[in-house]
Amino acid sequence: MKKGSFIVTVLALGLLPVMAYAEEKPHDLTAETKAEVPALEQMHEVIYPLWHTAWADKDTAMMVQLLPDIINKAEALTKSELPGILRDKKVKWGKAVEALNITVGEYQTAVVKQDKQALLDAAEKLHRNYEVLVRIVSPVLKEMESFHEALYPLYHYYVVTYDAVKVQSSVADLKAKMEVLNQAVLPERLQKRNETFVAARNVLSASVDDLAKTLASKDENRIKAAVETMHTAYQGLEKVFE
Repeated sequence: MKKGSFIVTVLALGLLPVMAYAEEKPHDLTAETKAEVPALEQMHEVIYPLWHTAWADKDTAMMVQLLPDIINKAEALTKSELPGILRDKKVKWGKAVEALNITVGEYQTAVVKQDKQALLDAAEKLHRNYEVLVRIVSPVLKEMESFHEALYPLYHYYVVTYDAVKVQSSVADLKAKMEVLNQAVLPERLQKRNETFVAARNVLSASVDDLAKTLASKDENRIKAAVETMHTAYQGLEKVFE
């Protein structure tokens, strides 16, 4: 063997353990399972004074001063990406961001034309656009968010590759979170949806119980079908608040 070939072979063999380690290293789901969009939180820094001070006091001069910050934060929001846990809301998010940008344009036009009423209307609309985005990212109940954080890796990872150990662990976690969710109470402003909420929650709870029972069969196809049913039931619960 030539000296050069020997060195290449040794180096290649030396890299194999490193490569294998990289492949076996568990996927970090922390960032994917947090329903957070930093740019949306940063936009609150300008929405808050706009709504609670400028609009409340009809201070159009302050609204004019806030325009550059509104434009910058809207641009950052437009470039932001949703975390994996919100992947099924991508289309809705895109439409909401587009609506917000249209309002920013109306706001800017009102400033240029010095149209105070149009500026007040645009500010009110911008606040409404922002609230829509917040509702897309944040579930109404923290108990729903907690449940979804456990559901996400199970549905998008563990049953896809079918890791039986992680599937079983996730289902146990979901059962515990479902018990907490079953005790959750809607805030007063949403009480008119309570009957629909309870009905949808009961469907989800039953699907969790069914999945837990199906695990005993160790039938991969049946378990995957039960997970799919549970995921659909969770989406049904989310739709109560849309």
